[in-house]
Amino acid sequence: MARVRRLSEAVDNLEIFSEGSTDVVGTLYNSTGEEILADDNGGDANNFRISRSLAVGTYYLRVKGFNDSFSIDTRTGAYSLRIRRQ
Repeated sequence: MARVRRLSEAVDNLEIFSEGSTDVVGTLYNSTGEEILADDNGGDANNFRISRSLAVGTYYLRVKGFNDSFSIDTRTGAYSLRIRRQ
């Protein structure tokens, strides 16, 4: 799990998304490891897109491969991760 960032001020809309040909699922967690939001194909093609207002704090993101039998696995492949404040 990767630390997204420590927010020193609230963010009205933070957008986190993947780009690339690998089918991935993104899950956002709070500082205690509690799941906030997960997405599979909310972005373009097989990419995830998480858009959320966030309070001050530390957040973590897990990105995992998704296989064709509808279960998350350890598939590997190229993708880019983007984080954008809106």
